[in-house]
Amino acid sequence: MPRIIATASALPSTYYEQALLAQTLEHFIASLERPFEGLWLVADIFKNAKVRGRHFAIPLDSFYEPPDIGRGHRRMVEERNALCASALASLFEKSGVAASAITQLTSVTSVMSIPSVDAEMMNRFGFRGDLKRAPLLGLGCQAGAAGISRVTDYLRGHPREAAILLGVEMGSSIWAGPLQRDLEHLLEQLQRESEVYPIILSQIVAASLFGDGAAALLMVGDEHPLATRPGPRVFDTRSVFVPGTVGLMGMNMEDAGPRNVLGVDVPALASRTFAEGLGGLLAEHALDASRIAHWFIHPGGPKVLQELQAITRLPDAALASSWSVLNDVGNLSSATVLYMLGQHHDANSASAGDLGLLTAMGPGFSEELVLLQW
Repeated sequence: MPRIIATASALPSTYYEQALLAQTLEHFIASLERPFEGLWLVADIFKNAKVRGRHFAIPLDSFYEPPDIGRGHRRMVEERNALCASALASLFEKSGVAASAITQLTSVTSVMSIPSVDAEMMNRFGFRGDLKRAPLLGLGCQAGAAGISRVTDYLRGHPREAAILLGVEMGSSIWAGPLQRDLEHLLEQLQRESEVYPIILSQIVAASLFGDGAAALLMVGDEHPLATRPGPRVFDTRSVFVPGTVGLMGMNMEDAGPRNVLGVDVPALASRTFAEGLGGLLAEHALDASRIAHWFIHPGGPKVLQELQAITRLPDAALASSWSVLNDVGNLSSATVLYMLGQHHDANSASAGDLGLLTAMGPGFSEELVLLQW
């Protein structure tokens, strides 16, 4: 079974308290001088997100005079590349493994660019010229878990090789122009079409949750010389897809830029999908949830975690790290579960034989589950 032998992460140095972010958005909406009866909800939405603060690679210095879409996107790609380079440099240093020893690199992100981020990293590190690259785009928050599954598939077929999974997200990018332009357009539209009110609220909810970060995992096949190093093996994986739900969650490109799509049914559907996937995966190995000692559940938001616990009846301890990460750094989308696993790996808190469960949901609607064993 493929093993995760090293982890690393990178967060921007700029950290904004949630209260300041709420105040900034509140003042911006008020400055538009458009009637909006939901203005008072901004502070409540940000408070109820259960986020203390978030790391932003793109500071709020130009919030009231944001760049155009082209300049904003170029800045986002530059900052994304810097975060990825920092995470990879740390991974190589911690593991003692050189980039030239890696034969496969999978990258997951919601930040669109051609060439992809893995090509950018090829030019910064000494990767082999015949490195197999697998950029994954469009999986949203699920991509970190799905990336582990896909790298596992590769290493099962190439047990003597080493591979890297790299995840990076830029939640601050919407604060660099798309959020402002979208809200201005929507508030103007609201004067004529009352049905856009829920869309405005969903954009405020999205603005309250997402932060920036990158994380990387080094994985090896079970015949690799480093396969005896400490770290969890990927025991099994499972994918769950719910037909007919593509419009429930994701990201649309509007005239103002990217707009997050977060349907009100996401918490309930995410919880049911997780319960279905968890039950099937554990039953396949004659296990039950009580056997899982370490949980890495993607904290999509407080409502998702609350609904999930209500349906599955998992103990508070199973969700403790999810709540902790959400509070400290917000939702890092695809990088979140990789960041959580890295924190756990650094703490060295697992014993031989322990089982772990890593999972994340994403657009489609879909869920990815990874069963781990130390």
